[in-house]
Amino acid sequence: MVHTISYYNGARSTYSNNINNNAQSSAAATYGNNNTRNTGSGGLYSSITSSSNTINDVARKLSASVFSGTPIELNDYFPPRLQYSAQEKELVEMLLYGKEKAVFREAMAKPEKKKIFEGLLNGDRLTKILNTEYRPAKELRDLDKLLLKDLFPNYELNSKDLEGINYWCKQYGIKYPERFNSRNELVNIINWRYYGLDKDKPVALMLYPKSDWNGAFENNQITELIAAGYQIGYYELGRDTEIRNAFAQVGGQRKIDLVVLAGHGTQTDLQLTQSRYWRDEDYIDFSDAREFAGLDKYLAKDATIVLHSCSTGSGGQYVQNLANFMSGRFPGRTVFAPDRPTNERGYIFDQSKKLVNISYYYDAQPYAVQTQYA
Repeated sequence: MVHTISYYNGARSTYSNNINNNAQSSAAATYGNNNTRNTGSGGLYSSITSSSNTINDVARKLSASVFSGTPIELNDYFPPRLQYSAQEKELVEMLLYGKEKAVFREAMAKPEKKKIFEGLLNGDRLTKILNTEYRPAKELRDLDKLLLKDLFPNYELNSKDLEGINYWCKQYGIKYPERFNSRNELVNIINWRYYGLDKDKPVALMLYPKSDWNGAFENNQITELIAAGYQIGYYELGRDTEIRNAFAQVGGQRKIDLVVLAGHGTQTDLQLTQSRYWRDEDYIDFSDAREFAGLDKYLAKDATIVLHSCSTGSGGQYVQNLANFMSGRFPGRTVFAPDRPTNERGYIFDQSKKLVNISYYYDAQPYAVQTQYA
């Protein structure tokens, strides 16, 4: 459902709803009804550490279990909100305790199962469990790391991979290389900044925060967008005044097809950085109309804006929320935002690779709005 807000001479006049259930049905068909738990961009990681078992404790216990070949009940170690669904549990046990690689490979050949498992890897549990910090390389069964590396080559980035490109990360203000799933992905991001963009290929401008207290934005759709043929203009912002420069650098080369604004959020703001005291420039909020003035000239007419930020679509069309505010800044473009604390599971594209919907964790729903001026 895309809500259309009409304005006349700057004053809101009417509301109308354009119902588009195809995209939502597509999302349900693609992802099923699994309840993958992931770190929310509004801060849900604390529920892990509030249990009697910290994630490190669980990792060590499960590591010992796998090495000894004695299964344990996975959900005994997580609070109710973070327990594995039946589909998740089946895949994790298949990987950790299975004896035949072919069985897991067969499961990963099914797109819906692979998507569920990728969601697990993006979370804080399975990646910790498979980390060699808890399981020395000599003790790893080859079903684990070798199989993961073969099926999911994106999960290979480590400190050694960053040698030789640290300089470029610093040059372009990339503080969080861990947001990229592979060295090649990070090199592509740097090359797009250094060499410029191909004018014949779609481009996504991705604006991510300079601070991320719970690692929520390591879960992102950069890999998915590159696979869909997008070039990425990636920027980490520390204050709202940096927005205009990022738009100009990318939009000055070709019109932008997709904008992703990421940061820990509420209904009324999106946080770019943390400081001891509240500072207006640390946030994107209703006071930033001036920062966005005129930036729509850099966007394609059918561009999409995504707020990768908790609750920024909360309340929908009849309340003041950041999604409605952003829609007013970019008339004619669709803005997507989640209706509650959550994180992104994946993007849904149409046949032309245009983003048409977003799937979220924690049963969150996408709120989509488009402003038209009469």
